[in-house]
Amino acid sequence: EGQEFIREATEIVKKFEIFSQEYSVSNKQLTLNISYPRATYIADGIANYLETLENQDKVSISLYETNFAHTVEQVVKDECSIGIVRYNEAEAAYCRHLVALHDLTIDPYYDYKMLVAVNQNSPLASRKFLTKKDLLDYVGIINSNQDINNALFVKDNFYFSNKNIRTADRGSKFDMLRKINNTYMFVSPLNNEAQVMYGIKLIPFLSENNHWHDAFIYKKRHNLNTHEKAIINNIKQEINKILMETIF
Repeated sequence: EGQEFIREATEIVKKFEIFSQEYSVSNKQLTLNISYPRATYIADGIANYLETLENQDKVSISLYETNFAHTVEQVVKDECSIGIVRYNEAEAAYCRHLVALHDLTIDPYYDYKMLVAVNQNSPLASRKFLTKKDLLDYVGIINSNQDINNALFVKDNFYFSNKNIRTADRGSKFDMLRKINNTYMFVSPLNNEAQVMYGIKLIPFLSENNHWHDAFIYKKRHNLNTHEKAIINNIKQEINKILMETIF
């Protein structure tokens, strides 16, 4: 009987949490706190969903563009209800173990290879692919939130050379890339519209460590609300758009 009581009590608590979240959504109050890595497809997915919102009496949206460790910390401390983490295949076991230690759910949803973004007028723009050696004389534009234990960027030891520019602002990165011909930046895949808008060319990068994963994380007891589910769906739609453009 004691076990049955505990089971019923647990179900009541779970249903109450779901009701509370859905009530907040239906009461025309929108509160979203999301942490994620620098990625145009993620920003586009979130923006596309926010454009569809109507009849919200109160809106509070906080978007944090940051690294793996900080995203995990924010979700653990309830500063963000969901997060997106990025990790290299070489670090996958460690990263998943770290997330599990904090009692978080991890849902990998995108596997890809980083690309090198260059100015359309760059001497590198005509190349079919690039290697570490090709980039040694160029200036890397680096996200200042870049994880220092990153396998691709540290083990190969070229992205943190004497020639780099560190900035946390997304807009300034692409402005510098567009205006300075001898710069480059590593990016996750972008759709064609974004490439034209930023005036850049994406080139495959050859490296044994160039295998990446993006994954959603959230507390195991967290029930995704309507808005969070919709944002996740929109982000996945952006990926499908990129994949379709790649195929055709």
